[in-house]
Amino acid sequence: FNRYGFFRCSTSFYNRPYFYDEWDLKITEKKSGESVFVDVKTAETEKSPQHYWNFLYPVIQNQRSGKDYVVLCYYYKTAQFPRIILAGYIPEAEIAQKPVLKAGTRIRFGTLNQIDNYETRLTDYHPIAGLIDYLTKGRDLL
Repeated sequence: FNRYGFFRCSTSFYNRPYFYDEWDLKITEKKSGESVFVDVKTAETEKSPQHYWNFLYPVIQNQRSGKDYVVLCYYYKTAQFPRIILAGYIPEAEIAQKPVLKAGTRIRFGTLNQIDNYETRLTDYHPIAGLIDYLTKGRDLL
């Protein structure tokens, strides 16, 4: 538990209703026992992330109950100084309003889309500080 009464846990729950990979977070408020589920997605790049970039989010993951927020990270892979960039967060409800790129269609760079994906833009993601404040200081902030 931290000083705000939150317990943070990062555990792998592969193929469970809420979790698909080892990087998801379940954050539970100590007093009420309420949980917030955060899906963390990471994209690897050798280029500095740009505001016009798009990110695909699987429709099947967004349709599961308990996916409250998605945090987008970039693993910025440079020879000198590799680092993780926390690009921002977006509520699941906002992702559900984005256009769907159907399986079998070609995405912007000509790659074949294997599954149905929501197309989000980097500018759709909110500054990560807002989610951190919400999780540590109270639910009335967002």
